[in-house]
Amino acid sequence: MGRVRFQFHLSTAIVLMFVAGGLIWANLVWRPGPTDTALALRQGEHSFTEVESEERRFPCPIEIRAVDPVERERGSYHTRIEAAYRLNKLSNIVCCGLILVVIGFLLEYLTTSPKTPRPERDEPAGSTGGGRAD
Repeated sequence: MGRVRFQFHLSTAIVLMFVAGGLIWANLVWRPGPTDTALALRQGEHSFTEVESEERRFPCPIEIRAVDPVERERGSYHTRIEAAYRLNKLSNIVCCGLILVVIGFLLEYLTTSPKTPRPERDEPAGSTGGGRAD
């Protein structure tokens, strides 16, 4: 007899596809980050201005960019500095992979677990099984 191949159900594959899509979305959407004060150089004048940041993260930040809120409101969106964290990208890939593996095994366990039989009821003495007597 040959070895049993690893197989999983179509329902598990569909659920994992949606979970993977959610994890990709969580890593790619820009979210508001911390607000900081930075030196702004505008047309020869030096002043401090409030700079907001946006970041992509789940669970670790993988990209952070500073954005001037005034420019964002005017529509002239400009990214000042963009930082990428390569090690955090690797840790996010590992974390999301582990989440998918755990969910996959959990769904397969719940799908293929043997159903527990119902205990039979004790019938009182002299009964015919509870059916109707015709």
